[in-house]
Amino acid sequence: MIPFEAPRAAFALLLIGLVVSGCYSGQYLTRSAVDSTAIRTARPNTNRAGFPVYLASIHANLPGEETETPYELTRILEESGFHPLATQVPLDGAFIEARLDVYTRPHDDEEDWNLAKLGLTALSAFLLAPALPQTHDYDSIYQLQARWPNGSQRRYTATCGAHAYATIDKYRDSQRAAMALKRNACLVSLANQLNADDRRLTPGEHYVRPEGITNDQLPDAEKTRRGLQDIRLDPAAVSQLCLLLGLKPDSGNYRDCLSQMTRP
Repeated sequence: MIPFEAPRAAFALLLIGLVVSGCYSGQYLTRSAVDSTAIRTARPNTNRAGFPVYLASIHANLPGEETETPYELTRILEESGFHPLATQVPLDGAFIEARLDVYTRPHDDEEDWNLAKLGLTALSAFLLAPALPQTHDYDSIYQLQARWPNGSQRRYTATCGAHAYATIDKYRDSQRAAMALKRNACLVSLANQLNADDRRLTPGEHYVRPEGITNDQLPDAEKTRRGLQDIRLDPAAVSQLCLLLGLKPDSGNYRDCLSQMTRP
């Protein structure tokens, strides 16, 4: 009987160690642009106020991950100090009209492995939970297409990624935190790129609020619905963006990426 005692004791110590290690979680960025660490702000200038931004639309292939995105983008744009207002409500007068597209790479293999780990954890009466954390990777391309008051059209791109890991009791919170890290990094980068064009694309111009209009009023939407449908993504550029996400050219995910990014 003695030869069997050592393996059993070792196994018991392993289980004890796993239980003692307890619950944990974490998240971190895996990819971000150099201009994504902080919002570049402008000193308020009453003699030359910046133009407001109308966020006309947002499209995402995984919309459930982007429910907070429009609110975060408008907040970041306003906090930059370049814009007196950023809103999803149509505006009167001169403004920047923008459309946001987000493509997030699916990680089906990772989700299959997470399900397998959940099964193993349940079979062990959750003793193996600390050794089999849930992991989630998020890799996205954010594109902001903008029409400036002078008619110029620009496309701004940011590629960001984040990783989350956690035991099963904490993985939902860890997922949300990782998505927030990725989203914030890309939106800050887009805002900085947009604002970098401010002086170049609005030389000698300044925003004048239409007479009698306040931020709380809702002007006629039909007068401002123009222009963005003329912006089209170049197929070669889209191909490069999909490759940046690590998608293989012959894969279904690559074809889905091309389809989502070149939609009408």
